[in-house]
This record gives sequence, C-alpha cells and structure tokens, in this order.
Amino acid sequence: MVNKLFMLVPEQSTAAIVIHHPDAKYFSVGSIDRTAQILGEG
Repeated sequence: MVNKLFMLVPEQSTAAIVIHHPDAKYFSVGSIDRTAQILGEG
C-alpha cells in the first residue's frame, strides 16, 4: 500500500520494477520439484 506521500506502508514492504531488455539473455537453471524443495530434499 502507498500512502499520500507515496511511501510504502508498512515500511518493511518490498516493491520492484521489472523491465525486459531486448538484448538480455534469459536462461533456466533446471526444473525444481516444489515438494522436495519444501521438505529440504534433493
């Protein structure tokens, strides 16, 4: 949430502006098994 002074409320909030650049190289680090990730396996 942003207040009338354009400050984030609560102060611990996180905001990001994500921009695609046409010359950027995107890659994958492989598939992640979400269940194994949650259980700390693998």
